[in-house]
Amino acid sequence: MNALRFLIPRLCYRYLFLYRIYYLLYRKGRGSKLLLPNEHTAFHIEGYPRSGNTFSYSLIRMILQSRSSFTFTHHTHATASLIMAKRNNVPTIILIRHPLHAISSSYLKYYALRNQDVPDTVNIQLLQHELKQYAIFYSYVVEHLADMKIIDFAGLIAYPFQFVKFVAKIVNVNPNELTVEELNKALTAIQDLEKRKNPLGSSLPNERKQDRRQTIELLLKENALYQRCLKLYESACANKVNLEVQS
Repeated sequence: MNALRFLIPRLCYRYLFLYRIYYLLYRKGRGSKLLLPNEHTAFHIEGYPRSGNTFSYSLIRMILQSRSSFTFTHHTHATASLIMAKRNNVPTIILIRHPLHAISSSYLKYYALRNQDVPDTVNIQLLQHELKQYAIFYSYVVEHLADMKIIDFAGLIAYPFQFVKFVAKIVNVNPNELTVEELNKALTAIQDLEKRKNPLGSSLPNERKQDRRQTIELLLKENALYQRCLKLYESACANKVNLEVQS
């Protein structure tokens, strides 16, 4: 039964027909306001969980949507949404983070979302599920690199202003009009929000999260599927956008 609990979401996230049903019955049924890519979408930004999805969304919303009216889609974490974007010729930005850090962080977020303590013994089924989700998502990405712009998590965190300028060009906002003051205001608001979250689900570094992460990462490195995830990460990052040189 536990295996089915993880298998069903994996199948729904991977196949377009199943995802449409999942979206209507589960996500939208729970009041989700997430939109799916269509012909009116300015761009689609997507990644495996804990890869800068909320950070990038917040920067775009706070800085760019205050200047221009546009719709963008995000936060499905599903291969199916990439297929929708491709079919509708929607420009797609992919966020990617090293699998060791992304998967261990997503594992911890699973319990934070449920307000549960992380078990002392690692949940191997959950860890395997996270590995498979990462591999499935980025396998599709690597197969369609020509249709996507890759943003590495490390670059996003190091160069948030250059990231916003990069996106600004997609939505026809003059990047030279953006100010560092706007960026700093957005970064402060994002940080304040993260401080209010469960430490295991927050994107901010903290001791509680680091203690649990070390054990998880050791097990990840011993998993055969981890090597495949690592190769996918390296293949995608070989084609990443160099944010450092964006202007």
